[in-house]
Amino acid sequence: MRIDKYMMQARGVPLMALFLPVIIQLNLILVNLGVSLALTMPLANITAMVFLLVATGLIRFRGKQVEKNFFAEWGGSPAIRFLRESNKEYNLYTKNKVKRFCLLRLSGTGIKKFPTLEEENADSNEADKKYEACINELRAITRDTKKHPLVYAENINYGMWRNLYGVKLFGIIFNSTIIVANIIGFAVWSDIFSLTLFIVFVSMAAILIIFWIFNANKKQVKMTADAYARSLLETCATFSEKQIEITKR
Repeated sequence: MRIDKYMMQARGVPLMALFLPVIIQLNLILVNLGVSLALTMPLANITAMVFLLVATGLIRFRGKQVEKNFFAEWGGSPAIRFLRESNKEYNLYTKNKVKRFCLLRLSGTGIKKFPTLEEENADSNEADKKYEACINELRAITRDTKKHPLVYAENINYGMWRNLYGVKLFGIIFNSTIIVANIIGFAVWSDIFSLTLFIVFVSMAAILIIFWIFNANKKQVKMTADAYARSLLETCATFSEKQIEITKR
């Protein structure tokens, strides 16, 4: 498994937001019970790290699941949506330049032109297949993250918020459980339960619940998805006429 900036932020941040409170609480409870930190912390944290690496698969799976639902709700991926003739969100002149660039790049695929508004209405699936081919080509020429840092940054940002939304329910459940467990623990074992730790854990869990409810939302995911789509499309829109011909070759 290659650990890069995308994995650290797009999957690592949701993972930490989900499981870090539990890991911290377990470690501090052991310390509060008088267990040697030198003995328990290395083993507990190594076990946790292995679990977290495995859990990145869950994060990605949940993110991809909600992405399908979002695309269905939005009427397609933002990049494809922006390229449609019926779409008024995206600048018309930039759209035309993107399409011209893609036609040059896709000249060997059999795509001679992109659909008109009438052709889109007549066969939207076929129209979207052509737009998807254009998007795939744009992804292919922007894979160099050093040459296209903005596309990479927007992709990471979108992936992070999409994945956060994907595990939102788990985050709310986990932190609600932490609050309930601490209240019960303090009520039953108040003689060994530190009031300071109780306040810290409950406050931390409450703050995270607020974050999961109000920040990890559909609006945030759509905003970052649109930003990534715009950066991807506008990469080729910045090419000069000469550069388009060179890129084609």
